[in-house]
Amino acid sequence: MYDIYWDANGFADTNSFIIDYLPEDVNYYSSEPDGDYNSTEHTVTWSLDDIDEYESGYVTVSTKLNKVLCPCSKVENKVIFKGDSCYNQQSEEVTVCHWGLDIIFVNDDVNDPNSSYRGTNWEDAYESIQDALNIVSNCPNFFNGIWVASGTYKPVNKADCHWYYKEKSFELVNNLALIGHFAGNETSPNQRDLADTNNQTILDGEIETDKKVDKIVTAEGIDDAFLDGFTIKSAFHKGIYIDDSNVAIVNCEFWYNPDGIYCENSCELDIHNCLLFDNIIVV
Repeated sequence: MYDIYWDANGFADTNSFIIDYLPEDVNYYSSEPDGDYNSTEHTVTWSLDDIDEYESGYVTVSTKLNKVLCPCSKVENKVIFKGDSCYNQQSEEVTVCHWGLDIIFVNDDVNDPNSSYRGTNWEDAYESIQDALNIVSNCPNFFNGIWVASGTYKPVNKADCHWYYKEKSFELVNNLALIGHFAGNETSPNQRDLADTNNQTILDGEIETDKKVDKIVTAEGIDDAFLDGFTIKSAFHKGIYIDDSNVAIVNCEFWYNPDGIYCENSCELDIHNCLLFDNIIVV
């Protein structure tokens, strides 16, 4: 629901009307006062007739999404105010709100032809952790967790010839818990079976044979982040790089990283129930 305000701004006009060009992602539901909906043009029109120079008003429009959109994606609305002697056009982008939950789901093995891949549940999970992190970064304060099902995830899918891939990493977000080791049907992290190796969630730094990212996970300037339930392996240098950040690391394993956990400048670590194999911790 939204309002469209209009004002003559000191200019009287005749044969005035408002046209609302609805985004293709929504259907017209209702308006107050009633507008004339054109299904072919996907527009709603209100006739104001003749208006005096001091007249103003507004109309209220209700729409419904007609297809599944990713949380925090944007739809654009265009409105025209037109009369015999005046013309004005305004456009505004509106962010699609999140769906009332504060979790984004990721599963690289959804295997559901009906999946919308919008991250709202396990069946419609994102296939990429990076996609989920991008959504959280674009919509701060909407989400507090990303749940990741078992599988192998890499910061980038392909090693390019310019070595740019080496700088790619999973960048932790402030006030966000990144949680792995899910089978893909849980409704709480407490339901995970951390002893089940079939549910291992691997963050792998080896993009291709002998081509690795420098850091797999990074936290830079983060006040509070939580990493739980991942196996972090095969970085060129650092499994997780922490700079001027506060990070809790729980139920994680670090394999074959020259520096498993590397911390510099002002940082606070809270490490519980973690295994480091052929790694070192640098603080």
